[in-house]
Amino acid sequence: YTNSPANKTAVKMPVGEENYKILKNFTVTDMDIVAYGQMSLNPHRIHWDKEYSRYVEGYDDIIMQGPFSVQLLQKCIQPFLEQPIRQLRYRNLNYIYPNTTLSICQSLSSSSGMYTFQIRDLQKANLVYMKADVFCWLPVIVSLQIITTCVFLVSWNNTSSCWTVEGHERDYHNISPSPGWR
Repeated sequence: YTNSPANKTAVKMPVGEENYKILKNFTVTDMDIVAYGQMSLNPHRIHWDKEYSRYVEGYDDIIMQGPFSVQLLQKCIQPFLEQPIRQLRYRNLNYIYPNTTLSICQSLSSSSGMYTFQIRDLQKANLVYMKADVFCWLPVIVSLQIITTCVFLVSWNNTSSCWTVEGHERDYHNISPSPGWR
């Protein structure tokens, strides 16, 4: 936490400039926020004490935890993705208060293997709570033909971005991954 007063200036996005589709709506309640704080062992009072949040910290109410919004996003988008998530980069832009109906939205300008999502306010479409870029693993096609029976290990080396084969060359014939596979 920043130890600075709550910033009440909301980050807003122009409504007509972005092309996105709503995947799911979710209304967050004060009990969702309190329960998440208990499950995640986050005892900060801004997540459960309304009086403290208002009069000491300067918020309008208790606020939703940042990790809660990330986990909610991940839970909602995973069924729409055809591959497992490799990386998720996000930024919380505004506070989420209880009784806010959130829209989980997907940008329609996503590229291969990368998707952009937002958490928006259902009633105020220009109010964006979070933006996230999600990178997925590309589909895998591995062809393996064994000439002799032996033990060898084929693994992807992230540092040098190449295949590592442990064993002897005579023990394998062909290993060909699809481009971009990890």
